[in-house]
Amino acid sequence: SLNNVTYPIYIDPTITIAPEEDEAMDTYINRNNSHTNGNERTFYVGNNFRTLVKYNLSAVPMGTIKSATLELQSFSSGEKLYPMKAYRVTQEWLEMEANWDEAKIDREW
Repeated sequence: SLNNVTYPIYIDPTITIAPEEDEAMDTYINRNNSHTNGNERTFYVGNNFRTLVKYNLSAVPMGTIKSATLELQSFSSGEKLYPMKAYRVTQEWLEMEANWDEAKIDREW
């Protein structure tokens, strides 16, 4: 019976996006080596490092994302774990060209 139903009814269309390697961009940039980047499976974070991650969300209709969760695993060699923050990168960047000084060749941050 629908007599006890509270309207409106919300349906949780939770999706998980785990892109293939060629569907995402990721790199890390290093303040101490400002004209190179890292394109390996390990990310570095801290005062002199920033990690950049970008997923192709074009299959998700605009305006439908109400919240998102980014999960990363930390592996260290016995060092203390520190909290990290995630920020939206508002400028276009390229995985193989981004470095501390430039988002892509001839385009500074």
